[in-house]
Amino acid sequence: MGFSIGGIKTVVLRTGYIKTGLAVLSLVAAISSQAEQVISPVQAKQLFVAHDINLQIDNIKQLSSADLILKANRLSSIDDQPLAVRERLLYEISQILSQGDETPQNKQLAGILLGYQSQIKWLQQDAGYHQHIIAFPISATARATEMDWHLDRLQDQFLRSGNLQQQELLNYLAGDNIIEQQMLVEQLITQLSTPQLNTLSAAILDQRQSIATAHILAIAAQTADARLYQISIDRLENSSSLRPESIQNLAKISETLSTQQARPVLIQMIERDVLPGVAISQLAHLDEQPDQLIFELLSDVKYGADAALALAQSNNTEVLTRLEQNLQAKNKLLVRRSLLALSLSQQPEAKLIISNYSQASSDVLLNKELSQW
Repeated sequence: MGFSIGGIKTVVLRTGYIKTGLAVLSLVAAISSQAEQVISPVQAKQLFVAHDINLQIDNIKQLSSADLILKANRLSSIDDQPLAVRERLLYEISQILSQGDETPQNKQLAGILLGYQSQIKWLQQDAGYHQHIIAFPISATARATEMDWHLDRLQDQFLRSGNLQQQELLNYLAGDNIIEQQMLVEQLITQLSTPQLNTLSAAILDQRQSIATAHILAIAAQTADARLYQISIDRLENSSSLRPESIQNLAKISETLSTQQARPVLIQMIERDVLPGVAISQLAHLDEQPDQLIFELLSDVKYGADAALALAQSNNTEVLTRLEQNLQAKNKLLVRRSLLALSLSQQPEAKLIISNYSQASSDVLLNKELSQW
């Protein structure tokens, strides 16, 4: 996953740190090596061309581990090139390190990079606002690499020669380091066999009270175990406590579970007020014909708008028929939500239904509102 800042290509690591790779321009220039420096892309390009940065990077890629240590020491301490050039090269070394295993030499190199404080800043302008961002997150990249090594050690501890040390893993997951645990769970579960995952699911069902909900949801998504989803949702009081990874897992229930398994889980989400809009949208698309509950929710004060949006996204002509029938109801909220669904629908017939209703309706205020939709 990545994004771009001022011509700089960025990649998000599994640890959540950001590694920034040079595209065509870099962010920097040098005036003094002792203070924070801010520079434009044009200045950076001129500086890097003048110092043949691409050739220097190619040479660094050919260095041995021992020579990389010497090079990093020199770049971080000897002022024989502009600071921007030296930081760009140090950043290249940090990227090379991120691809390496945890060896004594790589650990020594990581120590050098961790001790370096980046000084070159990129001036980013957005809607009239100016902010300075680190051009080359050298120490952050090294820190991310150390975390990756740590996670690999943990994985080796809990998965020895292909054998899952299940109780050790459950004891670890009962600890307090939620962020580290989540990163390990997401990494580890992709390495487990189906029987191992099934056994782990059964064990979690027995020990669920001591394991964070985010971990249970991650394993539920990997194992397609509806029971794990249900106990997770039952423990959630609202959506505000959900981690981003958990939101993603809940948003893919209809893809992970069968229709028969997914329906009660999605209904439980609505009842527990856990991402109800997400649940309603999935429930509406489990089958070709939207679930009856979605039509019932149209007249619900809290969830009616979500139901209308979900029905509007359906291409089933029977949905239009149901919505048109609702326009004859005495429940004004049901009528308005049905009109909302029709107005949002991409089916051509929906506009005709609204037009016919407007011509026959004596509700002046509603007709005025419809004319503005």
